[in-house]
Amino acid sequence: MQLRTAITLVAALCVALVSSESWAQGGTYGGGVIAPGSPPLTLAGTSGGPRQARSMGGNCRGTIAVRPDHVINVVTPMQVRFEVLNAGGDTTMVVVGPSGVFCDDDSGNGLNPRVIQQLMPGQYQVYIGTYAGRNLYPYTLQVSGMGGAPPPVAVPVPGGALFGAAVIGIGHMMANLSGTSGGPVPARSHGGSCRGYINPMPSHILTVTSPMVVTFDVSAPGDTTLVVSGPGGTTCNDDGGNGFNPRITRTLTPGTYQIFVGSYGRGAVYPYTLTIHP
Repeated sequence: MQLRTAITLVAALCVALVSSESWAQGGTYGGGVIAPGSPPLTLAGTSGGPRQARSMGGNCRGTIAVRPDHVINVVTPMQVRFEVLNAGGDTTMVVVGPSGVFCDDDSGNGLNPRVIQQLMPGQYQVYIGTYAGRNLYPYTLQVSGMGGAPPPVAVPVPGGALFGAAVIGIGHMMANLSGTSGGPVPARSHGGSCRGYINPMPSHILTVTSPMVVTFDVSAPGDTTLVVSGPGGTTCNDDGGNGFNPRITRTLTPGTYQIFVGSYGRGAVYPYTLTIHP
């Protein structure tokens, strides 16, 4: 009897290990690899779960599973499209990975979510949520690479930046940049209204080629802050965006601007995406 019990326990442990490894490789409902020229991935699963999606970021909606529904490996920097093609009800989406946290509710057809982002290489966890209640809806998710959209234009700037640079102006009306927030320097060193902690080196350098009104939006899974310094002075923000994310809208004249993405709490670091747009 003891031998039979031991065999049963070993078998159960093996099943658990295989299940855990399967989740790590592909999520609860499978995953795959996205590379230039690879065909779209079509995946199916069931939405929802016990976890509030807003725990991943203030602008996330609905309820999601504790474990990712899918795990997608992106091989090279490229734009990737995640879209729920059909579902049994109102669904939402959360995509988490090296480039940050991206959430959506109804950008797709009907009540279906869609996320399109320029992503760095790495592993991305995808959660398909249910907008309201504890309903569980069957869905089909398509993930495809979109190689036609280039990343923001990098510019050589003396002194450099931690996570890259971009140009915005006529011909370059939007930029998406990614990095890690925080640092050892109090942001108030740039002005009394600035909050959080930043790195002494700017997170990004932005070159503006024509006068325009620009909005800086940060998306991150934690409480971040923002400092933009250049011609015309320094502007700071803490929670002007969705949730605990900062947002700054200001008129920019041609010139070079330093952008610092901070963390509100000392020692905190968060992956983020910074979107710069008119």
